[in-house]
Amino acid sequence: MKSCNRAVALGILTLMDRPLTTQFKMYLDYCRYTKVLRRPTIKGYEDVFRRFEQLMPEITHAKQLSADTLDRFFIRLQQRERIVGRGKVVVGLKASTIHTYGSKLHTFFDWLCARGHIDFNPVVRKHLPKPQHNDKRALSRPQIDKILAAITQNSNSRFLLKRDLAMVHVLLFAGLRRTELLSLKVSDFDLVRRALTVRGSTSKSKTTRHVPLTAATIMHVEDYLSERRCRKCKSEQLWVSVKSDTPLTTHGLKHWVDTLKLRSGVDFHVHQFRHTYACMLGRQNVSAIKIQKLMGHTDLRMTQTYMRSLGVEDVRDGIEHLTLASLAGL
Repeated sequence: MKSCNRAVALGILTLMDRPLTTQFKMYLDYCRYTKVLRRPTIKGYEDVFRRFEQLMPEITHAKQLSADTLDRFFIRLQQRERIVGRGKVVVGLKASTIHTYGSKLHTFFDWLCARGHIDFNPVVRKHLPKPQHNDKRALSRPQIDKILAAITQNSNSRFLLKRDLAMVHVLLFAGLRRTELLSLKVSDFDLVRRALTVRGSTSKSKTTRHVPLTAATIMHVEDYLSERRCRKCKSEQLWVSVKSDTPLTTHGLKHWVDTLKLRSGVDFHVHQFRHTYACMLGRQNVSAIKIQKLMGHTDLRMTQTYMRSLGVEDVRDGIEHLTLASLAGL
């Protein structure tokens, strides 16, 4: 019995003595196979930890982690010089970026705590800077018009025209995330019920949701599906390459965006369509709870961050009806 206990104790000590890099790899396996996190989420953890390794080469084992360690990391992170744009050197990061680094490290350190590798989590969430979302992320009507015009005027085939118009309408009027868009299958569209299904296996929230579609969106999807049939496409994935019957990839979507940016003159990214969708619903007085459900958010606070493009004019209509008579019953 004593020999068994000694073997167990030695095993625990051996595990605790493993390098931090090895423990991080074990954490990634936990994320992949136990929590079943999406690949982009796992990549986010990897990118942050690689930066931590780069800036803190002296930290090689979990037992070296402390609050002072994290203070030094954030100082070095803020003070490092970065080249952006055309050779422009910048220093410092936005509060939202610092918050992202801290949150992702916090999750890894929590895992270390739960397994007894460290006594406490050196990242205190409440001490992280609170992101200030003051920028407008929604696309304006003129910007959308320019993007649609760029598609209409530059498509060199009927298939490309129908596919791209359908993609823009699904992004704009269904509010999908990038991964959700690329994961759509032909069978996810119910053209009779005028809705699409976002499967939980492809959604960040891991829950399946059904999104009603506008008549215009249904029309563009039907037009695209008709062109697919003409080309005898067999892929079960909805969006396929122009050159072959293969699913559109992340790289292909990036090329699609870069091409449209160049042709339309609009500097945008895919996720801005999701912000625009939320704001359009808000302007139509759709309740926050319904918007949360349509967008697949698990937390209403996340939904509210998507509404930051709403201006004072968007909420004026309710204010105009306020009078002294509104005080009745209060």
